[in-house]
Amino acid sequence: MPYSGAYELLSFLGAMITAFSLGYTQRQKDHIIVDILSNRYPKRLREGLDVFNYLLLSLFMGLISYHLFKWAIRLRVSGELSENLQIPHYPFVSIVALGFGAYSFTLLVDFVNALCQYRDDK
Repeated sequence: MPYSGAYELLSFLGAMITAFSLGYTQRQKDHIIVDILSNRYPKRLREGLDVFNYLLLSLFMGLISYHLFKWAIRLRVSGELSENLQIPHYPFVSIVALGFGAYSFTLLVDFVNALCQYRDDK
C-alpha cells in the first residue's frame, strides 16, 4: 500500500528534474538528433538551419516559460492545493518555468555561437 501523497511528490519532483535537465542536456549536446535528411545538405545550408533552429527553439521555450510563470501566478491567486498533501501547486510550476527559461537561455547562447560561426565561415 503506497504512502499517501507519494505519487504527488514524485510527480512534482519528476517535473522539476525534467525541466532542469533540459538546459544541462542542451549545453552538453546530449539530445537525440535525427539528421537523416540534413546530412545530405551542403555544410553551409546545415549551419544556416542550425542558426534558425536555435533561434526558433529559444523563442518557443521562452514563450513556454512565460506562460508557465503566468499560470503559476494564477495558481497562487486561486490558492489551488494538491489533492492529498494540500501542497500549493504554484512553487512547482514556477520552478518548472525557471527550468524552461534556463533552457531558452542556453538555446539563445547556442544561437549566438552558431551565428558567429556561420558569419566567420563566410
